[in-house]
Amino acid sequence: MAKLVTGTLGWRYVASTAIGGGIFAAYLTRRLAASFPLAPAALLVCFYVNALGTELGSFATEFRHRHDTDSGDLTALVSKVSGPVVIGYHTPSLMMLHYAPDDLRRRLSYVVDVDIAERRMGVDTAERGLAGLGDLAPITVVPYRELQKRTTRFCLLEATDAQAWLVPQLLADGATLTVRGWYRNNPVYDVVLPSADVKAASR
Repeated sequence: MAKLVTGTLGWRYVASTAIGGGIFAAYLTRRLAASFPLAPAALLVCFYVNALGTELGSFATEFRHRHDTDSGDLTALVSKVSGPVVIGYHTPSLMMLHYAPDDLRRRLSYVVDVDIAERRMGVDTAERGLAGLGDLAPITVVPYRELQKRTTRFCLLEATDAQAWLVPQLLADGATLTVRGWYRNNPVYDVVLPSADVKAASR
């Protein structure tokens, strides 16, 4: 129902449904056991197979993330661009804090702007989450307007989903975006912002 109504489903929000499903499965298995004595064993096997599949999937994902950030892959891609590496905020992007090499991790920045996000997307959850997380976690969180003052060039990746406002806003502000490569099926942009002189002339 959440997926149909909102178009979004966060798995951590289905805990109560999973508990209800587990209770129903146990009840149904108990009723079936009278006619099919192997029903409990079959259910147990299903649970173990499902758990094993989940663990294998997690291992494959983590292995891919490590490979993606190996030297000569993403690191080589962003090394061609000066300035910070701005990365869109969502759960996989935070894994970069663990898997990325030190020289890349030090350049990572998360950009926030509550007003722009609310105006362009109607949602500011990611922005407020990042703002709060920046006080607790070892990450660099930079307000969008502050980023424009700090640098005129940076690398941008995974700027979709929760922060889909960022690319349209950069274009609206006169930035030039050049695709330098791909990471996790998303473009890696070389972003050049207009200088202060160009901004003044445009006004």
